[in-house]
Parts: sequence; structure tokens; C-alpha cells
Amino acid sequence: MPVCGYVVVPEPGESEPLARRLGEEEGCEVVTAQNDDMLLLVTMSDSLDEDAALRRRVEALPGIQALLMTFGEIDHLSPVGDPLARDRRRSR
Repeated sequence: MPVCGYVVVPEPGESEPLARRLGEEEGCEVVTAQNDDMLLLVTMSDSLDEDAALRRRVEALPGIQALLMTFGEIDHLSPVGDPLARDRRRSR
């Protein structure tokens, strides 16, 4: 299960409408930062394919100036397995 965290920088005047649009997306939870005109976004998906599709939908929303991933974790016990395990084995 991919879980990702993002800082979203809205275009000027778009913070509230963008927060609403993001909150309507399935798999998204939005928090408005209190100190700045930024949004914090957490996404959860059932698979890597769903995560990629969700990110494409989010990136396509109007009003986003920047979308910065700050955290990404893929549960190695999920049905997709650990996609980085092969790379770790090669580096040993």
C-alpha cells in the first residue's frame, strides 16, 4: 500500500478551492498549513498503479504551482511486494 506525503504550493488565491478539489479525490487527505499559503497532502493507494494514477490526477488539478513529495512508503507486505528489494540485493 503506497502512502505518500506532499507539500502543495497553490497558485495565488487558489488555496481554499484547491484544498476542496484535493479533498474530493479518493485516497487524498488535505491539511491547510497555518503559517503559510501551503497545503499538506497525504495520499494512500492500494497499488503502485493506483498511486501513479492518483498522482497524475492530482498533478492535473488547476491551481497547483508546485507539488513536492516529502515522504513515500510502500508496505513490503502489500500484494505488490517491495519494488526496491531487487535494487537492494544488487547493491550488496
